Amino acid sequence: LLLVGVAIGAMFQFNDRWYRDETIWRAITKYANTRTTVIIGLVAVWLLLKLLSIGWFTLRFFDYRLTRIGDDLRLSSGLFTRISATIPRQRIQFISIHRPLLFRYLGFATIKLETAGGWSQDGEGGTTGATRSWFVPGVPATEVPRLLGELRPGLDWNEQSQAWQPVSRRAG
Repeated sequence: LLLVGVAIGAMFQFNDRWYRDETIWRAITKYANTRTTVIIGLVAVWLLLKLLSIGWFTLRFFDYRLTRIGDDLRLSSGLFTRISATIPRQRIQFISIHRPLLFRYLGFATIKLETAGGWSQDGEGGTTGATRSWFVPGVPATEVPRLLGELRPGLDWNEQSQAWQPVSRRAG
């Protein structure tokens, strides 16, 4: 959303005629009523945000590599800004698996983790930020148990054996 705000601000700053162009507004009001215009605008903004998200993801995780060197895990990724991080396995404190709706449909998952220590206060948060957020940005769901076994030897993960806890009826 920050990028959308910057883009809109730049359009207003550098070209104040783009939103006053009568041909655009004349075409919109001629072929659409107000409700349709709002719906089309919301869908266009949603699509733009999705495209920006895909672009960010591609730039951030371009040439993603995860290797194991001894008891440490090394990851590197990035197109314009290359981020590299070494993650000692014994410092991993929290592992979470995320499967959003689209990922579930496509059979993928993401793995995030948090490590003990390693957080820098003097502006060097680039590598530690990589270890505290996306660890594996996208992996087939069938590979998750194997990867978890590499992260924590002896960890037996079976998603089907996990008990589902529905939201309380009083949550609303």
